[in-house]
Amino acid sequence: MLKLLCRAMRARESPKEMSMAQKITTCLMFQGAAEEAMTFYTSLFDDAEILFIARYGPEGPGAEGSVQHATFTLAGKEYMAMDSSVPHAFTFTPSTSLYVQCDSEEEIERLYAALSEKGGELMPLGDYGFSRRFGWINDRFGVSWQLNLPDLVPDLPPAAGYRRGLEDAVRAAADGVWWEWSGPRTFSSSSAGARRGLRPSGSGPAGRRGR
Repeated sequence: MLKLLCRAMRARESPKEMSMAQKITTCLMFQGAAEEAMTFYTSLFDDAEILFIARYGPEGPGAEGSVQHATFTLAGKEYMAMDSSVPHAFTFTPSTSLYVQCDSEEEIERLYAALSEKGGELMPLGDYGFSRRFGWINDRFGVSWQLNLPDLVPDLPPAAGYRRGLEDAVRAAADGVWWEWSGPRTFSSSSAGARRGLRPSGSGPAGRRGR
C-alpha cells in the first residue's frame, strides 16, 4: 500500500518537478497516438521512460482514455505529449525536428531503421560531407528526426557542411515533395530539389511513403 501511495505521489508531482528542472520543454501533440508514440520512443533510447500520464475521462472533452497530458524522457531529457481534444488538419512538419547525436555506427543504423519504418525519408542515411553519417526522416507518427554521427576529426566547419545538407531538405519541403538522394550534384528532374542531387519519392506529408 505504501509503495502504491509513493508511486501516486511521484506521478502527481512529476509536472512540477519537471518545470523546476527544465524551463523549456518540447511538447508533441498527437491525434490519438500519444501513448503509442511515447512507448515507441522510450523503447529506442537509454535513460528513457514515461513519467506521468493524465487521461481524459468519460466527460471529455477528448476521447475517453486518450492522453490529456503526459511527460516522458529520452536520453535523460524531458518531453511532453498530448492528444488533441479536437480534430484538426495540421500535423508535424520537418521545420521542427529532434536532432540526435549518435555515438556509433550501430546506434545510428538501429535508430534510422526503427524510426524510418512506416515513415518517410527526407535525406537517406549517408555521407553528405559534414559528418561520417547523417540521415533525416519522418517517423510513423509524422515526427521529424535528424540523426548524426559526427566526424572524429572534422575536416570542415560543421556549419558549412550542415548548411549544404540542410538546403536539400528545405528545397524539397518548398517543392512539397519528399526527395531521395541520387548522388552528388546529379540531375534527376528539373525541379529545385534535383539541383542538389535529389529525386522525388512521394507527395509530401499527406502522402508520405511507407516502408
